[in-house]
Amino acid sequence: MSSEGIEVRNGQGLLTQRISKKYAGPGYPDPLLLSVVEAGQVLGVGTWAVRGLISRRRLPVVRVGRKLFVRRATLARFVESAERLQR
Repeated sequence: MSSEGIEVRNGQGLLTQRISKKYAGPGYPDPLLLSVVEAGQVLGVGTWAVRGLISRRRLPVVRVGRKLFVRRATLARFVESAERLQR
C-alpha cells in the first residue's frame, strides 16, 4: 500500500491499519474482510508470517475464488487470545 492514506480503527479501537484515501471516508465503511497483505499490515508482520498462521490453522480464513481473506473480527479475536496466552 502507498504511504499516503489514513489510519482507521475498528469499532473497539483494537486494530489499526493504513488504507488508501480512495477507499477512506464517510461513504466507505471499514471492510469486513482483509487480504493477507492487509492482515499482515494490521498485525505488523509480513505476508509470509500471516500465511504461516493460516497454514498452521491458527488463523481461519475466508476463501473467495483463489484469494484468501481474514475477517476483521477473527483478527481481533486472534490478537486477544495471543494477549491472554502471554499473561
